[in-house]
Amino acid sequence: MVPLVACGLFALVPSRPDPGALSPAALPLGNADTNANVSAFSVVVPCFSRQGSVHRVLSNLLANTSASEVILVMQSRAVVEDKEGILDRVQRACEDPLRHNGTYRPNEHACDLSKLKVVDNVERNDEIFSASRFFAAAEHATSPVLVHSDDDIRANEKLLRAMVSRVAAAAAAGRTPGLYGPETRACGANGYCNSNECRATDYAWANFPFNNKSGTQIILTDLAATSSEMNALYVQNFERYRDLIVRTRGNGEDLTFNHQVQAAGGERAVVGAITPEYGVLEKKLQSGGYYEFMKGHDGADSYHAAPDHYSLRGAICSCMASGKLEAPLGECVKSSLRKDGLLHLYSGFGNASA
Repeated sequence: MVPLVACGLFALVPSRPDPGALSPAALPLGNADTNANVSAFSVVVPCFSRQGSVHRVLSNLLANTSASEVILVMQSRAVVEDKEGILDRVQRACEDPLRHNGTYRPNEHACDLSKLKVVDNVERNDEIFSASRFFAAAEHATSPVLVHSDDDIRANEKLLRAMVSRVAAAAAAGRTPGLYGPETRACGANGYCNSNECRATDYAWANFPFNNKSGTQIILTDLAATSSEMNALYVQNFERYRDLIVRTRGNGEDLTFNHQVQAAGGERAVVGAITPEYGVLEKKLQSGGYYEFMKGHDGADSYHAAPDHYSLRGAICSCMASGKLEAPLGECVKSSLRKDGLLHLYSGFGNASA
């Protein structure tokens, strides 16, 4: 068992990035200067089943952002088999954005296709599911800052710059860079919830943002920036979470990443907080064009809408907050699911009667 310090956090703290490699600029979203000298960043986009629409995400990143590189991580054999088709659609979307990007038209900038890197991550994804995205980033990204982005989200330059600048500012100030993005949830001893559900609990969403020391605030990794060092630290310590991730088929990989960030002393902060009300924040960011969810493409809607999704994530949060890691973490979650009558939904936890 990995030793824990008295407060329940990991003893291992990552080495800080070289401040010289990162700009100290800290730009709030509302004042983000798209010409500011923020750190170079790589955007990592895993794709499992949205091969028919991921070109819209990629062409937006190539044409309208200052990403140093865009990495398409192919997570399934179907995506690998359609690799040439994806690349062709990316090129056509860059050449004729209005026709091939639907209603989301790029800002008429030329795509730099040389920034696009495509990697085959199927074997690892078959083993550890969506957590494999962090391994692909560790192996293939070359920038000091990483942006993890789902394959159905298109973010604009202003939001990406604001996220990246927070990583750079933390490193320049001698702090451990953590995780920064526009979407947050509560995750701790009392379970897992979003803004609507938290109002009915003692998480007290009105006191947003949460106290990071309590471990309640997390940043969802469907769109989030972190340092390459923090990403590498998660990969290094992944055995603490492997049993759980394999059993849940990847559900909770973002929760475990946040757990590692907290353990290493990194902050988890919302970028683009227009109001303290998360529901309003998300709607305003989307309506303002900062980012867009492409719902319903390829018929590949997320399992996150499943009614048992929050129950599973609540069990993960509670068990990690109690200090469980490795095999005991998986067993703790299994026990909670059994108590809620949901164990039969997760074959990775074995016989529901066991």
